[in-house]
Amino acid sequence: MIRANLQASNRNCTEAIVKLFLNGPDAAQVWMDCAVEVIDTYLTSGADDSIFEEPIFKNTFNNDLNGFLKWENLGKSEQDSPRLRNLLAVNKSVMGHKIGSISPRDMIKAVITANV
Repeated sequence: MIRANLQASNRNCTEAIVKLFLNGPDAAQVWMDCAVEVIDTYLTSGADDSIFEEPIFKNTFNNDLNGFLKWENLGKSEQDSPRLRNLLAVNKSVMGHKIGSISPRDMIKAVITANV
């Protein structure tokens, strides 16, 4: 939404998601695939950017996955969850790469900015 110059309000987010699923099934699938990849990687033990490698998960939560996932600061800052923030940054970058004719980011942007 930022790259499409749309304000990230609740209304705009909802409208963008509805547009994706109603008017851009391919874009919606790409978006969902990227989201699932982030979640899967983050929850996979042994992955570089895994939840199990988060310093606070190990040191403060004593490997309590339930407590860490319920934590209010999860993902809010680089200091609180650096592995998640890094994983999100990598995936944002990957979404900008073209595979074939159009990048996932451009595909999603075209759907959410279309006047339907």
